Amino acid sequence: MDGGASQTSRCRHSARMRPPPSHRRPSRSAARPALPERPIDHEGAAALGWTRAALRHALAAGDVVSGGRGVVLGLAGAAPGSPNRRQVERALLDAARASAVRCPRAVISHFPAAVATGMPTVGALSRPCLSVPAGTALRHLVGAHLHRATLPERDLVHAQGDLVTSPARTIMDIAREHGVRAGVVAADYALHEGLVSRGDLADAYEACARWPGRRSARITLLSADGAAESPLESLSRMQFAAAGLPAPLPQAEICSISGEYITRSDFLWDEFGVVGEADGNAKYGPDGRVAVRERETRAKLERAGLIVVQWGWRDLRDFRPVLDRLQLAFARGVRPGSKSRQWGILLPTRLHP
Repeated sequence: MDGGASQTSRCRHSARMRPPPSHRRPSRSAARPALPERPIDHEGAAALGWTRAALRHALAAGDVVSGGRGVVLGLAGAAPGSPNRRQVERALLDAARASAVRCPRAVISHFPAAVATGMPTVGALSRPCLSVPAGTALRHLVGAHLHRATLPERDLVHAQGDLVTSPARTIMDIAREHGVRAGVVAADYALHEGLVSRGDLADAYEACARWPGRRSARITLLSADGAAESPLESLSRMQFAAAGLPAPLPQAEICSISGEYITRSDFLWDEFGVVGEADGNAKYGPDGRVAVRERETRAKLERAGLIVVQWGWRDLRDFRPVLDRLQLAFARGVRPGSKSRQWGILLPTRLHP
């Protein structure tokens, strides 16, 4: 009797200590479902192995995005201009349009407005943003991120048939909402393409100087540079500044000492004899021809005495190794006055707004 009671007790204790498989927590080492390579609906996500809880965590982390109504999912961390990100951006703009239709006073703003006017975006793409004037009834604007704000006529334009905030206002809104990185990328592009002037940005900043996020807007205004030709160049320049590196000369036209044109570099530290090349994946075609030309150009730069340091989008995840390579190159580079300096800099061929 005692032995049977003891055995029963042990069984009950074992059952309490080891819950059935259906109630056990998933292993931390369990493989994560594959991220969708294109916008899909929730049924498609479930087919890939995504549970609702996993989707909630991925959305919070910015790994996937939702375009509203639980319909659109896609990659959030893709490089600006990549096919995956463009698909998500278009889905975000479509979701903003669908929400704006329900309220005549709503204006497409922030990231969706940037997409409508062609500006690149960086960072997680969340719910579509709309701006509405004070006193607007909001009960019909479900699924959008709403901003109550002053909307003067000067801040409104039409793009792709939609009423959106002007490029300068959009840049300041993005900086205030999403931070300096996103603001500078949009501002650099807009300056480079002539969508805005520095005066436009200054006026837009003054209009929002007392609004939340104004510090990020001010840093964006001071940091914007129309010489940048890609978001990767913009983000790289910000990394240089944060690390305290000397400011490079952007888009420098480099020639040999005999006058032969070599290339236009992304960044040049002439005092150290170092060239920086921010190479996005789109720079290289499947046939490798562009890559071959890049190798030939690098060889010419090195023959002229320059040290070339290259990096790409993946390096932005941890930029410290790139900074270390640049510092090493600065220490080894050819200084002014040396006979090994066999290069020159041509005068700028165009001015940036």
